[in-house]
Amino acid sequence: MATFGAFLLVYVIGGLTFVPLCLAAAVYLAVLACPVRAADHHDPPSSEDLADASPADLLQDFKARQAEPDVAAAYFAVCREYVPGGVNGKPPERTTPAGAVVGVESPSVYQSMYRTIFDRNRAQSPSMEGAKNGKAQKKARNVFFVVLRHGHLILFDDSEQVEVRYVISLAHRIVDLYAGGDAIPEGELWIKRNCIRLRRTHHATDSEAESRPFYLFSDNCSEKEDFYFALLRNQERQTGMPISPPLQFEQPHVVKLVQQLHASEENLQTRWINALAGRLFLALYKTPNVEEFIRLKITKKISRVAKPAFIQTINIQRIVMGDSAPMITNPKLRELTLDGELTVEADIKYNGNFRLEIAAVARIDLGSRFKARYVNMVLAGILKKLEGHILIRMKPPPSNRFWVTFEYPPKMEMTIEPIVSSRQITYGMILRAIENRIREVITETLVLPNWDDMPFFDTIAQPLRGGIWEDATKAPTPPDAAHDSAMDDASIDDGSTLNEEPGVSQFLRKEEKTMSMPNLGDSDVAELTLLTCH
Repeated sequence: MATFGAFLLVYVIGGLTFVPLCLAAAVYLAVLACPVRAADHHDPPSSEDLADASPADLLQDFKARQAEPDVAAAYFAVCREYVPGGVNGKPPERTTPAGAVVGVESPSVYQSMYRTIFDRNRAQSPSMEGAKNGKAQKKARNVFFVVLRHGHLILFDDSEQVEVRYVISLAHRIVDLYAGGDAIPEGELWIKRNCIRLRRTHHATDSEAESRPFYLFSDNCSEKEDFYFALLRNQERQTGMPISPPLQFEQPHVVKLVQQLHASEENLQTRWINALAGRLFLALYKTPNVEEFIRLKITKKISRVAKPAFIQTINIQRIVMGDSAPMITNPKLRELTLDGELTVEADIKYNGNFRLEIAAVARIDLGSRFKARYVNMVLAGILKKLEGHILIRMKPPPSNRFWVTFEYPPKMEMTIEPIVSSRQITYGMILRAIENRIREVITETLVLPNWDDMPFFDTIAQPLRGGIWEDATKAPTPPDAAHDSAMDDASIDDGSTLNEEPGVSQFLRKEEKTMSMPNLGDSDVAELTLLTCH
């Protein structure tokens, strides 16, 4: 039978461990019952993952990124009048609302209407995020953190998005870039003094049409571009206005580029240049500008080289740029001398399936016993692969161009296929003759000792062509200076301004002219003496 001391010991130990054991059991049950949530942010895939990933997995990841919600947010200076100085310009101060309708303050996230941005009647916010030198930077009264959400622009004081100041509805509004009515060069679209303008459409009512536009200025040029594109996408969804969609590249093409870049670790140092060239290719390979540039280059080459004897005429019908750009590997500096002679070398690989469709007229002569026949045909030349060692040379002055060649004949895999033709053109003899002629032309123009040139300085307006000369670097004389010089020469020739001595040149330079007193006659001197005496 247990003693009193044993009961007392059990009572004390049980009282001390009861609460901790209950808490531990509750935590254990909570861990088992709560669902496991995947992390929102994951580490970017490594080179090995990208190289081993299948095209289907990469395409699925690409589509998932496209499905992300389209919400944009950035700091903007919102004005109702265009400020010539941009963000740094001083907006006009107003004491009365500028809008035609004044909204009523509402605790809701979406306010019914909006007030003018200059009549806030509130204290200045302390600072904006990202202050320089760790100091608080005061922001202007018209600077807001603008959020694009559900077809409205919501204006907050800062990125905390605690209190809504104004809400701008994007219904019946047109989005464009504005620079005070002046034409904007392509390189100055996103500078600080240009803004995003929101103006009413022609379908708005009379009272809405009287409302002045909104002008959005930003110090961050990159964020301005992103916000502008987001506004265009929102405008297309909300209003249904016909907006030209972006020129997208094919998804398998970008997957191919990613896999080529991460296929091997040997060319890690050239991965950035190949990625840049490949991304630029994907941006331009469907544009008519690139197609026209390639068309002119090929047309000039065809006109300068000898065609096969049985080909009468050749016309380019269609150009397909393929699905990838050439890849550069193993770049090396071969030579750089003191006089400016530069030679670099690299290996180049291409497997982009460049396609060229041509229409040609062939003359088939089977001898004196048969009459010659003319056959109209449409052929497609496909360059599947190309590998070679390329040299790029820049000669000493005054040369104004790069010279490019292959050190040895490149390895090419190409096919010539008939598209539309008569039955005779399907014979392999004629197709092989055309393919062999193409290989011969490449060897005659792009393999040592032959070089092809690419100029980087235009000399079409210079008296001496093909180089960079000292006369070409001199700044042209401004029209006003030339006019002043001509007037001065004319006054010297008339002899009414300067009394020249023998042997002194009448054509003085502008810096040699003197501000002398006019040559007065005796009568004029006498009149001046009388006036001064009186």
